Amino acid sequence: MRIRVPRLLLALLAAIPVPAASQQGFTPRKLLAVVVTGSARFKPEAIVAASGLTIGMTAGEDEFRRAAERLGDSGAFNDVTYGYSYTDAGAKLTLDVKDATGFVPARFEDFVGFTDEELRARITERLPLFDGQLPASGKLAAQVSDVLQGMLLERKLPGHVEYDRMVREDGGAVQAILYSIEGVSILIRQATVSGGGPDEMPRLQAVANRLKGRDYRRSALEFVVEKQFLPVFHERGYLKATVDTLPPKLVAPPAESAEDATRTTFVDIEFTVHPGGRYRLKGVEWAGNKSVSTENLNALLRARNGEIANTVQLAADLDHARQLYGSLGYIRAAIDPEGQFDESSGTVKYTVKVSEDEQYKMGELDIRDVDRAQEQRLRDLWKLRTGDVYNAGYLQAFLVEAVKTLPRNLDWTTTHHVTANVRDKTVDVEIHFTAQALK
Repeated sequence: MRIRVPRLLLALLAAIPVPAASQQGFTPRKLLAVVVTGSARFKPEAIVAASGLTIGMTAGEDEFRRAAERLGDSGAFNDVTYGYSYTDAGAKLTLDVKDATGFVPARFEDFVGFTDEELRARITERLPLFDGQLPASGKLAAQVSDVLQGMLLERKLPGHVEYDRMVREDGGAVQAILYSIEGVSILIRQATVSGGGPDEMPRLQAVANRLKGRDYRRSALEFVVEKQFLPVFHERGYLKATVDTLPPKLVAPPAESAEDATRTTFVDIEFTVHPGGRYRLKGVEWAGNKSVSTENLNALLRARNGEIANTVQLAADLDHARQLYGSLGYIRAAIDPEGQFDESSGTVKYTVKVSEDEQYKMGELDIRDVDRAQEQRLRDLWKLRTGDVYNAGYLQAFLVEAVKTLPRNLDWTTTHHVTANVRDKTVDVEIHFTAQALK
């Protein structure tokens, strides 16, 4: 007999009938074997363990159905089909599964006192389908939260575990599942940096000092490394520099700590820097540019061949190139540098790939929240007419001048929305002018 249990329905969807006599003759009996097919992601023994079945147990149709539903509920599989055969000696179960797609990493935000290896090992011990990543939907994420909560209780640590599915800013797919401890304050007592050179250390330590007294959050520290530490090296030619954030060290609270010390934890943080080699610029080449000449693009670059490679400066120069394309209507132009490193000479050469896409024209202008006379003055001030090449930088310049034409006895704020119409390659602009209060 074979029965399919789809992940979303989580109920008996279809059954291949067997003779009535056979159905009537099957009663729960010893489970002799479980055969798993169809998964490229999980080992058969992990799937069997996650099903809740064990060899030698007494099992029947109800146990098989619940096992299949348990696998479907996890979110790890898009489809689960089971079948069984039996003799007087016992039953044999076959599980055929179809792996889900879209697994994302599990991230542990503030589990101080636990290493990532310890967390992953304990979770996998309890949840065999956990391999460091989780399905974007399903119950497995909540089950991981339960395991983490149990670990806190074992060590008599305060707080409760919560988790959040992190999505992209544009509301797209889930990127990660973030676990954190709520109901307890974890503060950074001090942060230190090691491994940097004398030219870099003052700036690095100044950044680290600003972390004192802040909540410990791994994602916040990653942001500091990416946006504040690494640029110090990237502008000095250390283009492959890395920064390790060591596991936080639990420390005794300072004398001025909160009265409720049981709800406050203090940690020390250490960053270790690995600068790597230093590179000089060998050259910058452009590829794919048609509407803007290479000469004009090169004029935006401040670096010269043979100088220390400064990718912070290069990134700013490429932003100017994007603005130039935007002023010419190429609002979807992509400009991406790709470095070719020569370790023997300590140089790097960049190929900047330009994808111009299509040119956009000015569409409709919608001005709101002002009277008709004011609206007309603002429309007269707006120089881009329908059908003109759209200039992505014009709006900000317009807003500065527009506010000057409005009644000066009021405080004005502006909000705007720009819509690119992909089908007809036009851009509609909507601007709201809001009077806040009398001056």
